[in-house]
Amino acid sequence: MRHTPLKIVACLDVRHRASQDVIAGVLRFAAAHPEWDIQMRGNHPSNDGFAVDADWSPDGLIIDSGWKTREGSHLISSPSLKGIIFVSTIPPRGCRVPHEVISTDDRTLAETATRLFIKHGIRNFGFVSAGSDERWSSARRRFFSAALEEAGLPLDVYSPQRRKSHGWKAEFDALSKWIGQLPKPCGILVAHDQRAKHVLDVCRLTGVEVPEQVQVLGVDDESYVCEQTFPTLSSVAPDFERGGFAAAEALNALLNGRSPKLRRLKIPVKGITERLSTTDISGSGTRVSRARDFIRRNASEPITVGSVVRAAGCSERLLEKNFKQVLGHSVCREIQEQRLALVTKALKETAQPIDDIARSCGFKNGNYLKNLFRSKFGMTMREYRERG
Repeated sequence: MRHTPLKIVACLDVRHRASQDVIAGVLRFAAAHPEWDIQMRGNHPSNDGFAVDADWSPDGLIIDSGWKTREGSHLISSPSLKGIIFVSTIPPRGCRVPHEVISTDDRTLAETATRLFIKHGIRNFGFVSAGSDERWSSARRRFFSAALEEAGLPLDVYSPQRRKSHGWKAEFDALSKWIGQLPKPCGILVAHDQRAKHVLDVCRLTGVEVPEQVQVLGVDDESYVCEQTFPTLSSVAPDFERGGFAAAEALNALLNGRSPKLRRLKIPVKGITERLSTTDISGSGTRVSRARDFIRRNASEPITVGSVVRAAGCSERLLEKNFKQVLGHSVCREIQEQRLALVTKALKETAQPIDDIARSCGFKNGNYLKNLFRSKFGMTMREYRERG
């Protein structure tokens, strides 16, 4: 059966990892909907302008703050548009096209960060705003403050200097002075990962020990930043791909004359990727981080709890205690979770037979994996693959 094509433009700034993941979620939805003819725009040389071609007028649009650009203003003024999803940005005033906004779940993000710090025994807190103190940065600050206030804990906020001549030296001096006066030990939530790198740079160059004196937590889990800082940066990880899929679902509803299932669309939080910048003072975080890195690298191999213990360099009893403290589950459960992550990736990205996937992802028994998968995800592996 042929479908009447729905012409979609995704106009996102793909220089950012978050936008790349949003696009991945949108494309995953489009792959299961053959009536979608989707084209991409935004900061890539292959995106050469057919989105604004008068002979190819889009029905729907998924766009970020690019609507403020000349090209973006052309897109949102297209007379053919039946629906727009704005990603983490405010729609222009008077936008008459049916539209919705999807943004990060900043309340859950802040509450997740708060729980991590409290679990690590932290009782003093700071928040570092984005360089331009955007609305999303302010929202993260407000929700972090509210979560701490509910727990009866204090918060000290650092906002950027606003002078036109303000450069890195002045920022370095101001930020180092602020960090220096914080009561220690202290947990600092930073609006996003690249800004968190500034905090780690200042700490390293002024002799503030991370994580012994200050624990630093970023947002977005931009691995190309987080894994190259010193020490490596822990980060709250929004599920941008799932958010992209939800954005596409909402746009599809608009284009078919329906309202989205949720009026307030939120990009959910996957959790926290813990690295060395939030290692707890007792050292348990370091051991757990070392063990998790070993498991992540070797999950497809026949590793055991014993081999993980040897990689962590401590006794099995201590490592199990640390896993319970930091992650809330056992070493064996972590091995299982990492292997299941490999399984879901293989189901999404390959056509491998299911029994072969079991073997390649470290499960010796295919039937065991099938039962485990159904218990974990509420569906069979085949159903999961078919849902895309």
